[in-house]
Amino acid sequence: MSFVRGKREQLVFALIIFFGLAAYGSSFTVDFILDDYPSIVDNPFIKHLNIFVLWQHDPSRFLTQVTFAVNYWMGGLNVAGWHAVNFALHCASAFLVYLLTLQIFQTPKGRYVPERDQPKLAVATTLIFLLHPIQTQAVIYIVQRAVLLAAFFYFAALYFYVRARLTGVAQFYIYSLIAAYLAMLSKPLAATLPVMIAVYDIFFFGIDKVIDQRRCWVYFFLSLTILIIPLGLLGLPQLTFLASQGYQIAPAADQWLTRLSSIATYLRLSFFPVGQNLDYDYAVIARLSAAPVWIALGALLASAGAVLASFKREKNIAFGIVWFFVALSPVLIFPLEDFIFEHWLYLSMYGFALFVITALYRWIAVPKIFFIIVCLLLGVYSFLTQQRSALWNDSVRLMQDVVKKSPYKARAHNNLAWEFLREGERAAAQTGFQKALALDPNYFIAKNNLALLYYEENNLPEAQALLETLVRQYPFYADAQVNLGYVYQKQGKFPEAMQRFQAALQSRPYNSAAHIAMGNIYQDSNDLVNAKVALQRAAWLRPENAMIYYNLGNVYLKERNFYEALLQFDRAVKLQPDLAQAYINAGGIHYYFGDYKSAVDYFQRAVKHNPSLPQGYFNLANALYALGEVDPSRAAIKKAIILYEQAGQLDKAKEIKEKLEALEP
Repeated sequence: MSFVRGKREQLVFALIIFFGLAAYGSSFTVDFILDDYPSIVDNPFIKHLNIFVLWQHDPSRFLTQVTFAVNYWMGGLNVAGWHAVNFALHCASAFLVYLLTLQIFQTPKGRYVPERDQPKLAVATTLIFLLHPIQTQAVIYIVQRAVLLAAFFYFAALYFYVRARLTGVAQFYIYSLIAAYLAMLSKPLAATLPVMIAVYDIFFFGIDKVIDQRRCWVYFFLSLTILIIPLGLLGLPQLTFLASQGYQIAPAADQWLTRLSSIATYLRLSFFPVGQNLDYDYAVIARLSAAPVWIALGALLASAGAVLASFKREKNIAFGIVWFFVALSPVLIFPLEDFIFEHWLYLSMYGFALFVITALYRWIAVPKIFFIIVCLLLGVYSFLTQQRSALWNDSVRLMQDVVKKSPYKARAHNNLAWEFLREGERAAAQTGFQKALALDPNYFIAKNNLALLYYEENNLPEAQALLETLVRQYPFYADAQVNLGYVYQKQGKFPEAMQRFQAALQSRPYNSAAHIAMGNIYQDSNDLVNAKVALQRAAWLRPENAMIYYNLGNVYLKERNFYEALLQFDRAVKLQPDLAQAYINAGGIHYYFGDYKSAVDYFQRAVKHNPSLPQGYFNLANALYALGEVDPSRAAIKKAIILYEQAGQLDKAKEIKEKLEALEP
């Protein structure tokens, strides 16, 4: 069934795409960042289109995980495809906002707006929702697709429900229920949907003395959708789990007071979206008498008063206010690790947009002035969204912006330091990690990252001291166990390293780094059976990692299973075309079986991708000589001698020269 039925709908949809691309066009190249890594890049479950595995992994975000898996299957980790899906969902939700707003004017108690003004109010509401800069985090931050997907089906469920009520067609109730279940399978924020549908009924259809039996069943099945969301995700059990991992969690009473006080910030960001921040430093409030709590209570009372004052004559205004707070209520009521994020406002922005446009329409009597003000507002929002999108394109600048706005938050400094480390700026990274630890000496993630930096700089004593302290404090922190295993492995302490990798797998069985490291240790000790098992598990977990297939190929090569070895080397170079050593090993297999032409092809590709590799030229010379191509063979062997000498392997160069001299007539 098509939502875009008439020419007007087609025009509105085209406007949404046009203005959406103008605002978000530069964001399609934004790289993965922060939670994108554990949820997408390092998530093994989305790399296999197996719905049973995806369901077991995360039933509360099952549908989101499915879209991740499809994205990975179609384009791997190419970020453009991931952003395209997020953008499409945002535009689709905006179009549903348009349809929903038009539907309001068709309800028994929503027909007070003249018919000629209804489309322009719906379009204006839609564009506010589309272009408001607070939406950037949900749209650009790839992992927040869960918010976009849940919101899309949330809007769709309400749209179909209202169509059923307006037309009397029972089929639309079924569509509404399907959309509701899909929303619940996308993200727990959809839990308010049954409440929102009831609120819509009360506002725009009134309270019936006798409720239609079909709607009773609809309400019943809508309420059942909430059961999809495990209660452990919405309260204290989740916080208890996070605390066991090392996170510092505020007490429950302080959580609720702090969340209550955050209402003022959410309202400020809605009306004045300046000073946006990816990671707000929101102080814990432990006293009911604290000023932010009373400000928030005042805002709630004022909002309630506005709802009561406008309920009879300006239902759109009242409904917009109620929508804003009902959509936001899950993050205000249920304890979570953090207190405020901008993407939590995504769904609430429909209520804000409806409130703003309806209020302006009522307060400004002159249509031209109304049009100018709305255009100015949309222009400002579009500009701010473009600026915010540009900032996201540079992860270092984005994190510097966070540090500037949250200078006393350890996580902000840690995240900036991590981006510096990814860029190879080690000195800046070390300073950032140390700053994070100065602000919060117990911030275990910064301590682990600093130890990893020391490890990469071959400062093994410092790395070992930090990591041994860390695993004593947080034995379930798998990353620290793996990094300590790396340190022991580099020191040649293989039993101790294996112990750490196994400890990491006890708390996180799907840690690919631990499987890779164990596979390499088994390989070095010629335990080829266990090496294969470990590396095959790693390949399932990280199918895009070329080095896993290269190492697995080497194991098969040691077993003299040449066919499997070739398959693994070919997989490796498909994923990483410049992996010269894989070409050399594959070429060596072809040479062994007398397929000199194929061997030459592989060796030539090896030296093409790594011209400074003497072994590549040496093997190429032998293969060319076997084909009878003497002159090219001499050129290759001379190049190999030069490279061996430049690499300091003088004995090898001397040995080759002596063999050549012995062959001279």
